[in-house]
Amino acid sequence: MSDSFLSRIPALSDAQLQDLLEHHRKYKRRALEAAVAELRARGREVPEGFLEEALAEEPPRPGLFRDARGPRMDRIRAVAGSILAAGALAALAIHRSAVNAASPFALEDENSKVYLRQLEMVGGKANLLASQVRNGFAALWQGTNLAFTVFGLSVAAAAVFWVAATQTGGRGRD
Repeated sequence: MSDSFLSRIPALSDAQLQDLLEHHRKYKRRALEAAVAELRARGREVPEGFLEEALAEEPPRPGLFRDARGPRMDRIRAVAGSILAAGALAALAIHRSAVNAASPFALEDENSKVYLRQLEMVGGKANLLASQVRNGFAALWQGTNLAFTVFGLSVAAAAVFWVAATQTGGRGRD
């Protein structure tokens, strides 16, 4: 929590501080402690065990390795699991139906010493490297490699969904 928020607490009205305490789930511990201290300094009555009770009610924040329950987290887990399952099934189907045969129309083997030497002579080491990168990337989208690519993309999509769905909406409210 920033110090600017703590410096604004004394400027808040009693009604605003009471509202802060009534909606205590929206605020962090330090904000609640500052609001309670400010109200007591102004001579307003705050129940003795209020802060402890309010903090005891604090629900766990959802995250990848935190224990969080509720209908929202159940839906998030279901959607993330569905993304993973769909990706795994698609990858399995692609892997079973994929054929790793060399193209019958290939005129020259791209891994032969002659071809690589000619590539280097014409364009230098950068041309050779660019050709190898291009061929490696193109290989990801053919045959059984496509199955692994689809599965990897589905894992990444599920992870991105999980992180986006469990965020608290940017910075927490103080």
